[in-house]
Amino acid sequence: MASTVEQIKNKLGIIEVVGSYLKLEKAGINFKSRCPFHNEKTPSFFVSPSRDSYYCFGCGKNGDIFSFVQEFEGVDFIGSLKILADRAGVVIEKIDPKLKNQNDKLLTLLEETTLFYEENLEKNPRALKYLKERGLEKKILKSFRIGFAQDEWRSLLEYLTKKGYSEKEIDEAGLIKESQGKVYDRFRSRIMFPVSDPSGRTVAFSGRIFGEENDEIAKYLNSPETKFFKKSNTLFGYDKAKIDIRKNNFAILVEGNVDVLMAHQAGYRNTVAPLGTALTREQLDKVSRLTKRIVIAFDSDGAGFKASSRGAKIALSVGIDLKIASIPEGYDPADLIIKDKDEWKDVIKNSTHIIEFYLSRLKNDEKDERKLGLKIKEEILPFVAMLENKIDQAHFVKILSETMGISEEKLYEEVEKIEIKDLDVSYPEDKKSENTDIDSRRKMIIRRIIGILLWQESMKKPTVDTKFIRKEIQKITGKETILDDFSSNEKSDLIFEADILYEGSLNVKVELKELFGRLEEDYLKERLNLKMKELKKAENEGDSKTSMKALKECQNLSKQIAKIKSEF
Repeated sequence: MASTVEQIKNKLGIIEVVGSYLKLEKAGINFKSRCPFHNEKTPSFFVSPSRDSYYCFGCGKNGDIFSFVQEFEGVDFIGSLKILADRAGVVIEKIDPKLKNQNDKLLTLLEETTLFYEENLEKNPRALKYLKERGLEKKILKSFRIGFAQDEWRSLLEYLTKKGYSEKEIDEAGLIKESQGKVYDRFRSRIMFPVSDPSGRTVAFSGRIFGEENDEIAKYLNSPETKFFKKSNTLFGYDKAKIDIRKNNFAILVEGNVDVLMAHQAGYRNTVAPLGTALTREQLDKVSRLTKRIVIAFDSDGAGFKASSRGAKIALSVGIDLKIASIPEGYDPADLIIKDKDEWKDVIKNSTHIIEFYLSRLKNDEKDERKLGLKIKEEILPFVAMLENKIDQAHFVKILSETMGISEEKLYEEVEKIEIKDLDVSYPEDKKSENTDIDSRRKMIIRRIIGILLWQESMKKPTVDTKFIRKEIQKITGKETILDDFSSNEKSDLIFEADILYEGSLNVKVELKELFGRLEEDYLKERLNLKMKELKKAENEGDSKTSMKALKECQNLSKQIAKIKSEF
């Protein structure tokens, strides 16, 4: 009988899986897209149906459907297995013990805890009545597996201990605390919202206080960070919303867990929430892999408004088209949905771009023209500076110019003075420029040529003259041992790249001719720049003989470059 992995692979092809996450374009017998794992403008991510695999020329990520889901969803192998098994309709009978580790035991512990809290809720009529009054139906409570933590000190601890788990394991899962030598349950007298990873496995909890509320007790309490739960990288409801976010091509961000449940219940299943009000770059990166359109629908109070402002800076910096839904004063999304679903629908439909939203708010709050201008400069221009799309930037500069009575040129001057690094936006430490030396144009051309050479030499019947390729490389670069620059692993990767790109193609010779032309052009331009410097130096020193010689060489190099360009 075929293994679970084989059954899934037989039912799900690489194009079907990757194509559900990315927009793929046909490229010969393969498909291509912009890589979801690094920032790029030109597609370098290729998917091969014949090999049932993917490969990115930009960052080197490669693999099959399981590794793709692991990378994209941020889950381990078991998580990817669960996601793809659910999709393929394959029942996971059992997991290979070799694939299991301590993390899996802790995840099983968290599953047991989820069931424990669910059973507690069914036994608590007061908590069920409260949730019903909040407008939540049984179906949505079951879907999100909402539970209840009793107002007892050690009920969960005793339950899990009887199940065979140690205090150390329960603590590692973030479910207990210690004080003055005594160990007790972290969550007590709370409505429990399981927090899931993208595959739907419970990795943490968010508990809302139930009963008497006071300033000394936090309204919401989240699990501490663990091996598999990082608050800054987690969105409540993401596992249930991701398909609808992709399908609808926009996401709704709300502030609270109940807001998420009510929005899903109302049919807006593309809704998620950060665990706390401050949005992080990691959370927005996760959403932006599925869509570049986000509507923020935070509460109308001051805290929600400020949270939108902080999140907006990050969102605009990663190229997201960000809109704000204007929630009526005194309401949060859940309250508004209970009051009138149609009004909620209109609020989402009529959401406005973050810059227009802030401008409208400032114009309503500040009637003094001079003070309004200063506030626009302080609060709105930083957002304009972050816009990646220059057409969008021009659009908003024009609007602000008309509002402030200042020329567009002056506003552009102010925008250019703003340094993005000073705008309270954190960047990942490993973020690299697309123009780093390792990804330079010349190196990429050489890689492509070497890949074709090695690929052809690995064939029994090459379709191009490999000796000619070697001679041409040496002639242009002046190096006899350029292949020594690549390790055996790199050479294997280059053969794989070439095979993906040119397998079944009749245009390898045409591609080679263009690559050699571009490589020669690159070297000629380098020589031209050196000669131009030599010419300038000779002219400054009054050395007419040297300057005339350099001028002729510059003219000759320019003609060679022009000739190459004319051929392509």
